[in-house]
Amino acid sequence: MIQTYEQLVAEGYLIAKPNSGFYVAVSLPEQYLTTEQVVPSAEFGDDNTPNNGLFSPGVAELASFPMSAWNRLLQRHSSRSALLGNQDLQGLVTLREALHRYLTGSRSVVCHPNQIIVTSGAQQSIAIALLATQKLKPHRGFLVEFPGYRQVVKVLDTFNIDYDT
Repeated sequence: MIQTYEQLVAEGYLIAKPNSGFYVAVSLPEQYLTTEQVVPSAEFGDDNTPNNGLFSPGVAELASFPMSAWNRLLQRHSSRSALLGNQDLQGLVTLREALHRYLTGSRSVVCHPNQIIVTSGAQQSIAIALLATQKLKPHRGFLVEFPGYRQVVKVLDTFNIDYDT
């Protein structure tokens, strides 16, 4: 409970007054009150995906990526032989435990590390969810938002699952 209050104070939603208690902040933190003016720079194709690679899966924004920190951490951890062998299909146990602590502590999600599946990206997550759904309720079709995340359609087509837009 204390961590929750400390988090809300750190984010500016609460004010802590010693020997008095916690109070709701009169105004929201400045970062939530203003936005930058965004000028659209990408042109989109027929399937609502950017033509120039922006916001495309697997395309990183490298200009602000902390490359030196990434390389340092990659060098340090890639030499750990435990990471190279067969792993739990749900993902590395220590990572799932860390995610569990984070979700429980900062997001109030009631879960167990065994309920967490670490995937390599959105498409794998969608595929797992769809396969599980089809296992529980076979021959059930899906509605897919259009325009929307078009990779969903690719996953549905791959598994020959009926859908409508």
